[in-house]
Amino acid sequence: MDFGDKYVEIPVEVVSNTAPATSRTPAIFAIMSSPPQPPPNPLHWKFDVDEYLSQNKVCCDKAVSLDTGTSCLILRLDGLKDTEASANGHHEGQPAIMKCAFSTPKYQKFAVSPERLQFEVKALKSEAVAEACRQEPSVQVPRVLRETKNGFIMNHVGEMDLRTAFKTDASLDMVKIGVRLGRWLGSLHLAGIALGPDGWSSRHDELDKFYAPGGLAEKAIKASMSEEESEKVLAAMRAPTPTHTLTPWDFRPMNIVVRLPTAGEAPPNLTVVDWELCHYGDPSNDIRMWVAETMILEAKFGNRGLLSSFLSSYKQQAGTTLVNEEFVSKVALSAGIYMLWLIPINPRVWDCSEEDIEMWKAISLEYIRAGTNGNIAWLKMSCLAPLLE
Repeated sequence: MDFGDKYVEIPVEVVSNTAPATSRTPAIFAIMSSPPQPPPNPLHWKFDVDEYLSQNKVCCDKAVSLDTGTSCLILRLDGLKDTEASANGHHEGQPAIMKCAFSTPKYQKFAVSPERLQFEVKALKSEAVAEACRQEPSVQVPRVLRETKNGFIMNHVGEMDLRTAFKTDASLDMVKIGVRLGRWLGSLHLAGIALGPDGWSSRHDELDKFYAPGGLAEKAIKASMSEEESEKVLAAMRAPTPTHTLTPWDFRPMNIVVRLPTAGEAPPNLTVVDWELCHYGDPSNDIRMWVAETMILEAKFGNRGLLSSFLSSYKQQAGTTLVNEEFVSKVALSAGIYMLWLIPINPRVWDCSEEDIEMWKAISLEYIRAGTNGNIAWLKMSCLAPLLE
């Protein structure tokens, strides 16, 4: 989920539950008999917002669609009045956020399960996540206020993601932010290892379309190198990992919400969002995701120490038992594969031009080859060096 700093209000003719401008009376909905179904694409949601809110008994003064999310509708609910939400910590007068999943992303044709947000709700309530937040209290996660059909309502944690903040706010100390997030993620991984599977599966069906035989990753690899080399890379990609833990899988600056303090010199609040791909998996995947997005971000907008401080802090917290040469090689391989297949799908998300695609393809292949071959000398000269120091 991408909480950007821009939002647009849903027109009144689309969301009829908005209270009239002359009235402070909250909207009351008639409950229909048939359950609402998520539309196939977020761009089509305008036909179904009113029905969805009505059938899920969501009563609010105003619903504002945040201009974010590639496969979910994200609404800010102003004036939410809900007994269950209040029992779970919601205070009337404060905004809340509703997230509802769709069955296809905005800009792609492949299907995704509209039921996947159940994993996010489960993760946000998990003991491993709670332990990470206890170990690093300056980093938190949203609080689940109540569930809806294929979605849920959570507390409002802000509307600017770290990637946007990096590009627009030069005053933020990115080194300190990286340290806090690295310590938090290291704490999460250690807690997940200690707890074991804890009811989580080591597979996530939504990821199969990317990494299973014939998936997007395999197609990108085979199109970029010889058959002999691609088979070697694919074997390394699918090699079993020695360690499993709770992994959000989509851990990156775009999914860190930043809320600046209202007064004083206190550091900004940080909240980790978008847990719908969470499972019991390879911890290197979380480092992979952070490395890929932050590497591109700092190449485009300047190195402010966000990546290096994060990696150093993560290694210090997770320890050498988890972070060793094999782990770093897997991070390099996974980060390279991720950039290879994902950047061309939607370059604008990464602030990349068509010319940039070829440059990052070459870079991604370097990381893939170094990771596959365990080229530690090369990795020590790369952005992954803090993990090897």
